[in-house]
Amino acid sequence: MDISNDYVLTGSDVESKDVSAEYEMVSSNSDETVTSNVIIQETGDEQPYFPSGVSGTQSEQTTSSDMFDILGNGSLVKKIIKEGQGYITRPEKSGIVTINAKGMLEDGTVVEQVNNFVFSIGEGDVMSAWDVGVATMEKGEIAELYTDARHAYGEKGRPPEIPPSAKLKYEIELVEVLEPPLLSELQFNEVITLADRKRERGNYYFSRNEHSHAINSYSQALKLLGTASIKIADDNKESTEALNKCRLNCYNNLAAAQIKIEGYPAALQSCESALRIEPQNVKALFRKAKILSSLGETGKAIATLKKAVVLDPTSTLLQAELNKLKQRRQNEEKSEKTMYKKMFGLHDDNQENNNVESAASKWGYYIGAACVGLVAAAFAMYRYNHN
Repeated sequence: MDISNDYVLTGSDVESKDVSAEYEMVSSNSDETVTSNVIIQETGDEQPYFPSGVSGTQSEQTTSSDMFDILGNGSLVKKIIKEGQGYITRPEKSGIVTINAKGMLEDGTVVEQVNNFVFSIGEGDVMSAWDVGVATMEKGEIAELYTDARHAYGEKGRPPEIPPSAKLKYEIELVEVLEPPLLSELQFNEVITLADRKRERGNYYFSRNEHSHAINSYSQALKLLGTASIKIADDNKESTEALNKCRLNCYNNLAAAQIKIEGYPAALQSCESALRIEPQNVKALFRKAKILSSLGETGKAIATLKKAVVLDPTSTLLQAELNKLKQRRQNEEKSEKTMYKKMFGLHDDNQENNNVESAASKWGYYIGAACVGLVAAAFAMYRYNHN
C-alpha cells in the first residue's frame, strides 16, 4: 500500500471503521465502506403521486383531507395507507424502531429499499424525513412520505442514484416500536453495537461534508462507550481492547470533523483523548500537529510531527508537512528579528555600511564643491588685481 496516500481521502474512500479525513490513515483491517444503509434498485414501474404541498412554500400546502402536512410548510407531507394500532404505540424520543421502506424519485424510479432497518428516533441516525415522519406513525401503520430535498439528500443528492435537490416519495411500514433503552440494563456487546451505529452514521455525514451532524453522531457514540467502560471487568482484556479501539476511532473521527469546521481547541482535546488511548497513533499525532500549526504554535507542531515521522519514516506526506512547518518557522523567526530591530532602533550590518557609504559620499560632494568655489574666488581676485 502506498503510504504517501494513507492520510488523504476523497469522499468515496470513507471507511466505516475509521473516517479517513484529510489528515487520516486508512484502516487496513476492514474494507467496509459507509453507505446510506439501503438497498439500491435500478428501476421502478410505479408512478408516485407527488402532492402540491411538497414544495417548501406555505402557499402551496396540500388541503387534501387524507394528507397530513407534518411541518406546516408543505415540505414534508404524510398520507396514511393503513392505520396503525393506536396513538399509544407511537415511538418515544430515543425509542428504537424497525421499519420497511422504499424510496422513489418523481418519475417512479426506485432508488432505495430497506427491510427491518433499525434506528433510534430523534437522534440523527437517519435523514430528517424519516426521523420526523416515523415519529408521527403508529406501530403497524403504513404511510407514504413526500419530502423536499432538504429533509432527504439535500442539494448534493446521492449520485448516481439520487440527483441533486431531488424530491422523494417513501413508502414506510412501522414494523416494531421499542421503548428507549436503559443503558444500565444493556449488555456490553449491545452498547458497542449502538455506538458503532452512531459512528457509522457520523462517517456518512462526514462523507457528505455535513460536519456538524458528524460531530453530533461521534459525540453520541463516545457517550455510549463511556457507559460500556463501566460494564467491563478488570480482567477482561479482550473487551477492553475492543472498547479502546472503538473509542480511538471515534476520537480520531471527531477530531477530523472538528478540524473541518475550524473548531481547533475542541479538536485538540479529541486528539489528546485519542493519544491517551494510544500514544503512538500516527493519525492523532498528524492531526494534532495540523491543529497546533493552525493555532500558531509552529514549534509545538514541529515537535509533534517529528514523533509521527519517527513512527512512520517512509511517509512522504509526513515528511513534506514537516519540511513545510520548518520553512514556516524560519520565516517566523526572520520576521521576529526584523520586528525586534525596529522596536529597539537597531539596523543590520549591511544597512549600517550603506548608511556610512551614503554619508561619506555626501561629505565628499560638499568638500569638492567648496574647493571649486575657493579656486573660482582666487582666480577672480587675481584678475581684479592685475587689471
